[in-house]
Amino acid sequence: MPGAGQLIGVKKYFQSIIGKDDDGKNLLSSKFTRTAFHHPTLPKVLISYKGDETLSSKLPHGNSTSVESKKIPFVPTMPSLLRDIEEKKGDYPANVYRKINATVTRNIKEQAAQAPRNLKQVQNTMHNLTQKLRLSRDSLYNLHVRAFDGTFIKEILTFPDLVVIGWNDGIAGAFLSLLGTSQSVGLFYDTTFRLGDYYVSILSFVDVEFTNKPTIPLLFMIHERKTFETHDLFWRKVKNKLPGLSKAKNVYIVSDEESAIVEAMRQNLPTTDIYRCWNHVMQNAKFNLKKFGVTSKSEISVYLDDIRELLAQTDHKKYTDLLLKRIAYWNQVFLN
Repeated sequence: MPGAGQLIGVKKYFQSIIGKDDDGKNLLSSKFTRTAFHHPTLPKVLISYKGDETLSSKLPHGNSTSVESKKIPFVPTMPSLLRDIEEKKGDYPANVYRKINATVTRNIKEQAAQAPRNLKQVQNTMHNLTQKLRLSRDSLYNLHVRAFDGTFIKEILTFPDLVVIGWNDGIAGAFLSLLGTSQSVGLFYDTTFRLGDYYVSILSFVDVEFTNKPTIPLLFMIHERKTFETHDLFWRKVKNKLPGLSKAKNVYIVSDEESAIVEAMRQNLPTTDIYRCWNHVMQNAKFNLKKFGVTSKSEISVYLDDIRELLAQTDHKKYTDLLLKRIAYWNQVFLN
């Protein structure tokens, strides 16, 4: 027996689970047991196993839902490994996962407990720690935390309107490599996406280095209103952070005809060619046709086909000649 004033350790006794009863409750056995002795002052634990370990059932994770996952025995990760992952907060989860796997034993049985199950486990462990340490659940605070922890968000303004601008540096570098080349590079600016109380404006580009010329999102802006000041802020950021764009002769921009957008682009990139988006031309044509009483789908289709044919003309004379033929039967109010 310990004397007066002496610290007493903790002893924990565990029985083995040998299965489930009809109600889904664990069936326990004392034929294979585990006893854990916790040191009173040091972070040390002595574990003693007694009995026949083959009697213990290997069960799936308690949260398993799919039939396949319930067939896989669950091997818990060592708490010390989870603490080690938490201590590396600030590093990228992928880096932590790679570094740990580079040092873990090659023995498969030991590896099951001493190595992370997958990258997702590392991500969840670091995310849960961040949640515990977070000072506030306020969305603006969390937005700034996200900006501080990553590299995507580049600028946050909160007054008079919330504006968030971000991009991936690697993709920006890929775009910059196209400036000044012999191939024309298209930029597309669209601000029609609505997410709850906010708009999302996306600047994309055609990567002409690839055979199929994919359109790749380049810069993003989340904003509350579609004003000149908002778009001017975005295009000033584009001009400053994409050096060489303002002088590149092989770049053109396609956007809609909103005056706030067009004016912001012209002020920041005065020498860059700007074209009107065909999709917005068609949308505006549909809207105005219905507004002026043209509601039949077949009649609207005739107008839209005529507009597409006009836009496809290769020179001004062909365009003018075709336009004179088409306006002969167009609705006069729509024409004006």
